[in-house]
Order: sequence, then structure tokens, then C-alpha cells
Amino acid sequence: MDDEVVITRVGGGCTKDSEGNLVLLRDQNADSSTFNSIINSKDANVPVGLIIGDRNTLLGRKLPHRYNVMAYFRVSDIWHEKVGRRTGAKVRFEKLDLECLSWWATQGSPRPAPLSKRQWSIAPETSRCPTCLQTSRRVYNEGWMCLQPACKSFWSMDGLTPESLSFNPDFLNFRTTPDPFTLPQYSLVPNLLSTINEADREVSTLRIAWKGIVCPECNKCISRRFWRGWKCTDDIARLPENQSEPCRFQKMMEMHPASLRSVVDDFELGPIKRALYFDTKFARPEADDQTLYPFRKLTYHIPGVGSITHFVSNRNINSRENGPNDLFRQLQSKDLGLRRYPLQQSVG
Repeated sequence: MDDEVVITRVGGGCTKDSEGNLVLLRDQNADSSTFNSIINSKDANVPVGLIIGDRNTLLGRKLPHRYNVMAYFRVSDIWHEKVGRRTGAKVRFEKLDLECLSWWATQGSPRPAPLSKRQWSIAPETSRCPTCLQTSRRVYNEGWMCLQPACKSFWSMDGLTPESLSFNPDFLNFRTTPDPFTLPQYSLVPNLLSTINEADREVSTLRIAWKGIVCPECNKCISRRFWRGWKCTDDIARLPENQSEPCRFQKMMEMHPASLRSVVDDFELGPIKRALYFDTKFARPEADDQTLYPFRKLTYHIPGVGSITHFVSNRNINSRENGPNDLFRQLQSKDLGLRRYPLQQSVG
């Protein structure tokens, strides 16, 4: 990994052995959804966003967050290698924006050369295999070999299986000539707030408004933890080690209660008397329409345990003053301090 290129194995199909090393359980091929997804991104000229975790040691320094969005990358190369008795896949990602210095670059790194001064003619050696007649790039410094897993000469260099390998400098240093066709599906940093019209009374409860946003002040991803909106930092959030002062950004919206009509799909807002159907495979309750009228009382008797009583409501009950219909509206109008609490995002 450097400022512009990331080389990694294709994920999936692995487990850890007794020493904590990843071991392939099966070959990585067209049966793998992850592998197919990467192939499709390459063929369709659709870049992918890469995320690096703070436990990754390749950069040799502490990362600011548990997960860090890097940039959009094009898939430049996919090839196969022999991993023990299995066949694994690797991929070379190349940063899409070559004019901007990467945020993960080593401190003091020079700005990248302008596109007009790049040497686009540099390219790794490509040879055709005499056995399968397919071409493969020279990925490794020790020499060329066929990287087609179906070939009899696959992963063989002068008739021998290679062991210790290092990447070919030309393979690391070449860059794909920019083109106007390789475009991401969406922005790397979507501006959700700019698409929300607060004059729309229904927008505050739309499912899209449940989503997280990117803080416009510090660029941290913020989940929608609060009933009325987003806070970049709250009273239980821990500050990153490299941040001494909490970000004060917050965005709260006026919560307009959803109407009962918008959440009830029936022609009427409640049944006069609810029709009930009981599956004969399960216990049939004892029905009582008189004792607690207008409620219908259903009692399920569980032998050796006891009973469960279900009070079935109807339109008259729901529409009473301060009844269920009013409660539905009141609960939306009050700020009850409801919030989401973070869960552990990773294991190990």
C-alpha cells in the first residue's frame, strides 16, 4: 500500500488456524460473490470505495478512527495465486483521483505530479502463456508466470513453484490513463442534509432521515442517535486519541407527527369488531365479549404453566379521548429522550 495503490487479497472463504493465520477453505473463483463483484466493477468501469481499519499496520501509524474511508479506487488488475493447496485471488486498486494528495500519505509527502507530467507509457511486462495461450502481467520481480488458474502451467516459474516473491516495480508504479468513463455510482461523501427539505412535514420521519450523515465540520460519520436529529459528539461518545476538543456540530429537526392515516393501510382507521382466525395447529383461546366490554378478552390456557390474557381493542376504544389514537400522536410530539446507543462494532 502506498499513496495511490492498494494490493490486497479478495476477501471471503477463509478461517484462522491455531496460530492466527488466515487459511483458505476453498478456491476463490466465479462462485464467490465477492470475486464476481470485483470483476463486475472492473468490467463496468465503476470505482469502489476502500475503508481501512485502525488495526491495519501497513501504513505504520495510528489511524484516527476505528474505520476510515480512504477514497475511490479503480480495479486495475485481478489475478490468482496458489495459497497452500487452494487458489486465492488478489486485486490491485488504483486511486481514481491522482491529482489530490491522499490523506493517509506520510506527513511531508510531496504533492503528486500533475497529470500532464505523468509517464503513462510505463507498464508491466505482459506475456502469453504457451500452454493456455492466455496473457498475464508480470506481477512479481522474480519473473513472469501464468496466472490463469485453469492452466496446467499456473503458478509455475521455470517448472518450479515460487516461494518468496516481491512485487515488480513496474507493476507497482504504472498508472492507468484517466478517462471520462470511469465514474463512481455515488459521491464519496454524500450530502444528505442538502436533500432534506424541512418545510416538508413528512421528511423528519422518512426512513432516509434515519440514516447517518457526514459531519460538515470534521468529516466524521455520525449515526442518527437522537430522536430529533444528529450530534457529532454527545455525552457518551469517546473522543479519538488525536482529538482534544469535541466537535460541536449538531442538526436538529422539527418533528411533525405522522398521521394515523399514513400508517394504517385499511379503509377505516380501526375495526368495529376485529375478526379473528385461530390456526387449528395451535391452542385455541377462550373468548369473552361481555366481562370487559367493549374489549374482547382472549385467554390462552397453558397446561402446567398458567394462562395468558389478551385484551383485543377496536375502533371505539382506540378513538377515546387520551386513548391509543391520541397516545400515538402524543408520543411523537414529546421528546422522551429516546436515543440509540452504540454497540461494539468489531470482535477480537
